[in-house]
Amino acid sequence: PRLQAGTKLARGHRRRARESNDRAGGGAAGQLEPLESGSDGKALWLCYCDQVLLSGSGTDHASYVCSLRVGTHRPKLRVLRMDESIKSCPPPDIRDCLFQLHPKLDDAPKHAAEMEERMEKAKRKTAGEPLQFGSEVQLFHANTRSYLSCTNECAQGDSRLVQLTLGPSSHTSIFRILPAFKISRIGDNIEYRAALFLRSQTHNLSVHVSELGPQLMEEEMQLSHRYVSSILELSGSTYEHSALRLCPYRRATTAGFLSGCVVSLFHTEAESYLVANSRLGVGKNRVFLKEKLDVDDTDLTCLWRVEAEQVRWGGLPLASGSPVRLRHLRTGQYLAAKEQGTVYMTDEYVEPSTLWV
Repeated sequence: PRLQAGTKLARGHRRRARESNDRAGGGAAGQLEPLESGSDGKALWLCYCDQVLLSGSGTDHASYVCSLRVGTHRPKLRVLRMDESIKSCPPPDIRDCLFQLHPKLDDAPKHAAEMEERMEKAKRKTAGEPLQFGSEVQLFHANTRSYLSCTNECAQGDSRLVQLTLGPSSHTSIFRILPAFKISRIGDNIEYRAALFLRSQTHNLSVHVSELGPQLMEEEMQLSHRYVSSILELSGSTYEHSALRLCPYRRATTAGFLSGCVVSLFHTEAESYLVANSRLGVGKNRVFLKEKLDVDDTDLTCLWRVEAEQVRWGGLPLASGSPVRLRHLRTGQYLAAKEQGTVYMTDEYVEPSTLWV
């Protein structure tokens, strides 16, 4: 059971853990050893350059901060609340929810090429180093290759709040990580899934999860996946702040054949690739083998993305026998099989029929 902040039991636990850590000669005073390890056997400290999912809730309710594209407009930052009846329901597209924790650049250069070069040097220098409460970071959105940033515009759902967006690296994209509860303090290593606040020092505001207006909610729900129960807005507030959680996806130092890799499935005996297309309309994609001679390097119909069954640590190397899902890169649907052996495409990605070994 988690310890309530400020209780005598919690303070005693911290003191005993600190004394035990000092006797063992490990770490600085005040740093708690994590209660568990990740599936790679390493301690659950949050590190620079790790890839994480930003949960938009202070509870264990499945919700994810993601970029949502509506029509031809630029992507909007939204919080997707998933169906409560599905345990640990993954987001519709994991790529829209992945953020990498980049270090802060003291003096951001004006030219994009110079900024990218300096950021790569800073990442190589800090990758794998544990983050502490009080650290300043930039949250790099992998799919759009842009940073979580503050704007001077009002939020769409509440004019008292500030709109957040995805933009280039600048002083507006720097956020300080603060503990949400008194059980942690500035200077402590950050454990994965620890409740925290993200605060912009330049705008003097905190990241906040707020309601969308009824009309916007209805419009965006029509375009979302059926596993999404509601959509909220990620905004900035000077008077309110939401407890967030950084959930582990991939270590900065992870290498190998990883979940998220794009592959093609080649049948050696038939000398053909497994492909899918949408000639039959949306939701009726057919799956078939296409001869090797008919496939070129630009053919997206034969490309599949491998996704781990679990979202937590979902970006680690795939071991032999691990259950995975195969998402078609062009249609976004998943490869599934019926009991009779028939192969088909589906949007119902949490169904057991979509798991392959």
